[in-house]
Amino acid sequence: GVYTVREESQSGWIATSPVSISVTLDCTGDQTNKNFTNIPTRCLSGFKFNERHEPLAGWRIEVANNSGPVGSAITDNNGFWQFCDLAPGDYVVSEVLQGNYRALTPATVVVTLDDCDDPGMINFTNTMTACLSGFKLNEVGTGLQGWTIQVTNSTGYTWNTITDQSGYWSLCDLINDTYTVCEVSQNGWVQLSPQNPDCWTAILNGVDIPDLNFTNTNTQCISGHKYDTVTG
Repeated sequence: GVYTVREESQSGWIATSPVSISVTLDCTGDQTNKNFTNIPTRCLSGFKFNERHEPLAGWRIEVANNSGPVGSAITDNNGFWQFCDLAPGDYVVSEVLQGNYRALTPATVVVTLDDCDDPGMINFTNTMTACLSGFKLNEVGTGLQGWTIQVTNSTGYTWNTITDQSGYWSLCDLINDTYTVCEVSQNGWVQLSPQNPDCWTAILNGVDIPDLNFTNTNTQCISGHKYDTVTG
């Protein structure tokens, strides 16, 4: 007669040979070597952190191979994610960016899964970005165009930005950090604010900080002559 021989799959294994075989038994004798071959499946996992190594929950991590998307996982309250039941092979693991976050580590990682070696944790680290902004004004509140505002981060790196026609300046896409904001002085002007110190210290935590304003006034001259009473 004709029989169908089928293996019963088990969690954590993937078939590399047909899971069902048709066998015909007749007078020729036994049918042997009707074998089934399986390999263990593997998992990819890791954590999602911010720049302070705090966990970020609710982020989507996507897994794909050469054939296209395989699936995705969502980070839990500990920032942990895991995707299992993967056959050995090459995979592309990517985070899906959210809002005004910027990746501090590569947002896409290529991983090779084999039968033996553990690929280790695949972690992603992000920080929020925000803007610093303000106005450059004279003593009566009129905007001053063409002034340079310098923004320096905690590592000493400095950005320059120029005030527009209304005296407005801004610098965006800045990661969470402590920044020093100063104006570049110009001849004929005296800074009125801020003073002591004459720069702003801004601590970014993913929220824009506006109103970092600088006020200056024109310097003036006093002149005259000195006479004695004889010459008049």
